[in-house]
Amino acid sequence: MFAKLYRPGIHILSGLLFVNYRLRVASVVRDYGLNEREQAPEGSKSHEVE
Repeated sequence: MFAKLYRPGIHILSGLLFVNYRLRVASVVRDYGLNEREQAPEGSKSHEVE
């Protein structure tokens, strides 16, 4: 009984929530932070904070 009521409700709700959305699929090219600089571009390594 619950499944018969649940599915139509989810379908209606998802139609309201996702009227306008964007989906992006990407891959990481570089991953670095303030202290983890191994993958930082060469030009930015000279400005490291110690």
